[in-house]
Amino acid sequence: MKPMVLITRLTEGAVAVLLAMMTLLVAVEVFLRYVVGTSLFFSEELARFLFVWVSFLAASLAVRSGVHVGLEFFVERLPRPVRRRLAILVQGPVLAFLAMMVITGIAMVVDSAGERSATLGVHMSWARAAVPLGGVLMFLQVLDGLARLRSGEAISAERSGVE
Repeated sequence: MKPMVLITRLTEGAVAVLLAMMTLLVAVEVFLRYVVGTSLFFSEELARFLFVWVSFLAASLAVRSGVHVGLEFFVERLPRPVRRRLAILVQGPVLAFLAMMVITGIAMVVDSAGERSATLGVHMSWARAAVPLGGVLMFLQVLDGLARLRSGEAISAERSGVE
């Protein structure tokens, strides 16, 4: 199995598990609050942390499949060879942004090493580590997408029109 396929499968699994945990946690909290009349003291904070992790991990999957935000209206009107070159050219600024996101994310994790969350008491570094990890995963997916574009393989034929 190719390394990027393995990374993608592991990311998909992690997103599925975290999303299921978040959904179950919120459902239990709603039931307890409105039916039983009590509440879990940690549910809001844990759900927020899970949401942050799901968002950053799932963003890398969106990058891989080409369903992230783009200017499809304009790109679709260009000839195919121009679209392919433009798709490759645009990845430079994307990679620069993701590199800055990883660098600042690491700084954010390091700076928050002594902080603990108010309710759960966990190190905030664990919650904030989603930023650099998600950035690294997105960076790797962009590089893989560039390799696929250069080889003539479409990232997402139905979205990008690049073949």
